[in-house]
Amino acid sequence: MTNFRTEPPWEHADRVPTEYEILAEFPNVCWGWECDLYYWILRDADGKVFLGSTSHGRFFSKRKQDATDTLKEDIETLNEFIQDTQRALEMLPND
Repeated sequence: MTNFRTEPPWEHADRVPTEYEILAEFPNVCWGWECDLYYWILRDADGKVFLGSTSHGRFFSKRKQDATDTLKEDIETLNEFIQDTQRALEMLPND
């Protein structure tokens, strides 16, 4: 996956508080107005790894189960979107 980065340059590192180390950055695929574009896998000063993101430019973090649930819901939504798009493609003429 070319959009999953595990080393700089980071696209939006300026949105992550400086006390966190970025371990990875990847797109947040969403639908809506003014959606933020990235998630980050971050490490805090205590060595704890967690998911970070922004909402309308404001930073927030999700730790443990919240992060896992968020990403699983994203995968489910995207899989449904792919299935719907595939069905629409199959309905179009193949000329």
